[in-house]
Amino acid sequence: MSLQNSIDLTPYFKEDNIYISESGIFSANEAQKVSDAFNGILVGTALMQSENLEKSLKDLKVKRITNEN
Repeated sequence: MSLQNSIDLTPYFKEDNIYISESGIFSANEAQKVSDAFNGILVGTALMQSENLEKSLKDLKVKRITNEN
C-alpha cells in the first residue's frame, strides 16, 4: 500500500471522471497530498487498526479548496 501509486497515476487522469485514492492513507497530511487530484479517498487499514475510530475519522478530515469555495 503506497500513496505514491495514486500520485503516479494522476498524469493519466481524464477530465470529468471521478477518481478515488485507494490505499496508503493514514493521516490528514496524506489525505491532503491527494486532495487536489482525487475526488475522494478510501481508508481501510488506518481505521481498522484505530483504537479510537471517532478521533481517527476527525484526524483524516481535510479542507478541500475548490473554485466553488
